[in-house]
Amino acid sequence: MNNLIKLVVLGGMLLVFNATATQLKLSEGVYEGITAQDAQFHLLEVTTGNAHRYIVTPITTGFKTATIYPFSDKDIACDTLSCLINLQRVENSSERLRLIVTLNATAGLDVLSITTDAAEKPLLTGQFHMHTTDGTSTVRTFLQQYLPQLKALNGNTGQHLAGLWLGVLTMNNQHDLLLMDVVPEGISSFRRFISASKLSNETQFTNKDIQQKDGSYFINTTHLSFANKLIIHPLSSTTLQGYFYSSHQQQVLQTGMFTLTRLGAAAEHANPQN
Repeated sequence: MNNLIKLVVLGGMLLVFNATATQLKLSEGVYEGITAQDAQFHLLEVTTGNAHRYIVTPITTGFKTATIYPFSDKDIACDTLSCLINLQRVENSSERLRLIVTLNATAGLDVLSITTDAAEKPLLTGQFHMHTTDGTSTVRTFLQQYLPQLKALNGNTGQHLAGLWLGVLTMNNQHDLLLMDVVPEGISSFRRFISASKLSNETQFTNKDIQQKDGSYFINTTHLSFANKLIIHPLSSTTLQGYFYSSHQQQVLQTGMFTLTRLGAAAEHANPQN
């Protein structure tokens, strides 16, 4: 490993962990990640004080609810390679959650979650990556922009693709929040929220751009280089699975897949501090 690579790796480590000769310390910040298999958004908030939070909120409800795990410095134990965070649900004292957090080469976090019963018998495990944010989570950015629209939902799911859909887009092993807003008599949008940033990719289409064949939808969108071709397979009246292709001048630039859930009636939404 040459000196330049060593400096880059070391610089990335210092962004997330404060290192001493014997152990690592999780640095202050807001970290976020998505588990695609259950469409959950994960937030880890580490403060300069002694009050931290781990938050899990379901994407499929439009972030109406959230499970919040408060913890303090005494619940964190670090060695030279990782940090162990011991959590306990406030509303269910018999169930415990542990997070084993290690540094990722991209200056993010790799997390192994282990849920146990009172006897510390494992009930559920999961793995996911968390990105370092600038202090504002993608959830908060999304709610700031779409909360009025979410509150206006009346439970009328509409026909075919019509309505507001929220889910997960997977591309190059990265999971991002995805919104599709289908307006039958207007301009519809397909928008990817790029994780750990306030940036997004968005493309648009209208009814004339949609073709239906054998129960699936084929959509040509307006963007020159992002998701200009969509293939959507309805799994039910409220769930979609699909693929997108980004091409320019007959060259395929990106491919990926996504799942979407139709959002229904309005309700109060979770409001993460960050």
